[in-house]
Amino acid sequence: MIDIDEIKDDLNTDYIVPNTYLEEKKEKMKIEIKYNEKYILFQSDKKGAISLECFNQNQECINRRADYIIITVKNNTIHCVIIELKKNDDPREQLILTEYFAQFMLNRICYKYYKNKKFPNIVFRKIGAFKDKIPGKFKTLTKPSKIYNDKGFAYIDKNTLLLGAYL
Repeated sequence: MIDIDEIKDDLNTDYIVPNTYLEEKKEKMKIEIKYNEKYILFQSDKKGAISLECFNQNQECINRRADYIIITVKNNTIHCVIIELKKNDDPREQLILTEYFAQFMLNRICYKYYKNKKFPNIVFRKIGAFKDKIPGKFKTLTKPSKIYNDKGFAYIDKNTLLLGAYL
């Protein structure tokens, strides 16, 4: 069984944020995270962050990342929640590209602890958080009775992320 502290030990501490909130200063957004268990808040779109050096740094699409990755472990399953904070733009491309990055990152960490054994399940969630309200073009993607649509996207437009509901 993988432990959240083992995952944390393998991540670069420059990207781990000790906050209990998500923040995008240029959009003037701050979202409080409510969750009673341990989690890692990883700022994947940190200013000045270096992308993987195997990519040409001038390729914008290659280097785009979502703002945050939240990692937690529950019932021997790693939950990876990818979050992009936007004023009203489309967050989906950054969420998808960051999911590929997070898959690579977590698979490498799991390999360290599970060589020649079965990896624990890893569940990925993608959330677009909007400043004021969910723009009309995204409202049809979610239903009040479902958090995620059939493509695995969720949207929030409040100032609180109830993390447990998204796992």
